[in-house]
Amino acid sequence: MDALIEFAQRGPVTEIVGAVSRSSMVLGVVIDVDPIWQLAWRLHERHDDRLAAHPPRWWFAEREPWGLGPLLSAPNAFLGPVDPKWRPDWWHDYLNFRYGKFQFDDPFIVKICLSTVAGRLEAIRPELPTAGVPVRFEWRTPASLAGNPKHSHRPVIGGVSAGCGTSLPFTIGGIVHDGLINYAVTCAHAVKGHSGVEQPSLHDGVAGPIGRVTKQFNPIPNPAGKLCNPWSGLSTMNEMDAALVELHSHAHLEVLDIGAISGVAPRSSVWPGQTVEMTGRTSGYKSLEIGGLAAVYRIDDGPDSYCFKNLFELRQPLAGFGLPRACRDGDSGAWVCSPIGLKQAEWVGMVTAADSLIGYGVFAETIESWWSTQGLSLRVL
Repeated sequence: MDALIEFAQRGPVTEIVGAVSRSSMVLGVVIDVDPIWQLAWRLHERHDDRLAAHPPRWWFAEREPWGLGPLLSAPNAFLGPVDPKWRPDWWHDYLNFRYGKFQFDDPFIVKICLSTVAGRLEAIRPELPTAGVPVRFEWRTPASLAGNPKHSHRPVIGGVSAGCGTSLPFTIGGIVHDGLINYAVTCAHAVKGHSGVEQPSLHDGVAGPIGRVTKQFNPIPNPAGKLCNPWSGLSTMNEMDAALVELHSHAHLEVLDIGAISGVAPRSSVWPGQTVEMTGRTSGYKSLEIGGLAAVYRIDDGPDSYCFKNLFELRQPLAGFGLPRACRDGDSGAWVCSPIGLKQAEWVGMVTAADSLIGYGVFAETIESWWSTQGLSLRVL
C-alpha cells in the first residue's frame, strides 16, 4: 500500500481532497487500483500476455466500477508481489480514452465517496479542480463503529444473536411495539416448537431469557415427492415465515450497526439493484443489494421442502467472481433495511433462507399485513 500512500500525498490529489472535503455530502476520498490495470497485471503475471498486450475494445468501454471489466477479475489471488510501475503497452491509450487528459500514468484512481443520505451528485462536480488524475464517484452509506451481534445486548435491540435452548441460533431482526409491549421479530421456522427465547444463543455465550413466542406463522411444507408447482393444486405457496417474541423488559427500537428504523418500506418502493443493509447473527453488518423477485421458489429444510412465492433476492453487489455469500446460517430473522439518513433506515424485509450465494427475504409489508390479521397494531417507531 506504500505506493497508494505516496500517490495520495501528491499535490493534485491533495487539491482534490481539500476541495471536496468542504462538502458535507462527502464521506471521504479513497485511492484504489484501476480494475482494468489489475486484470491486465493478473494476466501478465500468469505469462498470458495475449490479452494484456491486446485488450478487447469493451475493456475501454467499461466506464463504471460495476461494469464488465471487474467482472473478469478472477482469479483473485496474486501469484507474487505486485509491481505498480508495470504498464501494459496500451496503457496511455487507455488513459486517454477513459479519462482524457492525465498528469500521471499511475494505475490508481481517486474515488470520492458520497453519502447516500446527501443530495445530488451534480452538486459536487463544479468544486473539483482540474487535477489531471482519474476520478470516480461512489455512493456509500455512512460508516460507524461495528458492534458484535453475538454479545449479550441489554436492552435488547435488533440484529443480534438469539436461540431457544440448544436449538440452532437465529437473529432477532428488529423490535416493534404497540405502545405498551415490545416484540422482537424473527423467523417462525427458527422458533418452531419452542416458547422461551434467550439472547444471545447458547452457542454464542451465556444466554439470558428475554421473552416468549406469542405469535407465529410457520410455512407449510410441500407434500413429499411433489414438485413446487403453483398450478398443481397440491403445493401450498407460502409467502410468510415470521414470529413475534413478547419481550420481558425494555428494548431499543433500533438495529445493531444500522440505527433507528423510521418505518416500513412498501413493496412498490423496492427495486432490483437497490442498496440495503443487514445485520445478522453470523454475517454481522453487510451492505448488500436487492436482487430479483422469486415469484416461485423451493426452499429446503432438512427432509422437508417448502414452496414460496413473492420473496426478494438479496445479493452481494457485483464486484467479480468468487463473491462471498450474501447470508449465512444463523442470519434467519435478520432485517433488511434501506438507508435513508444518518443511522436511520426503512424496514424492507427479513431474511428467511439462503443458498451458497443468494439470500431470500419476506417483504416487511407482508409481515405487517400478517400481524394486522392477528388483531395487533404494531409500529417500528
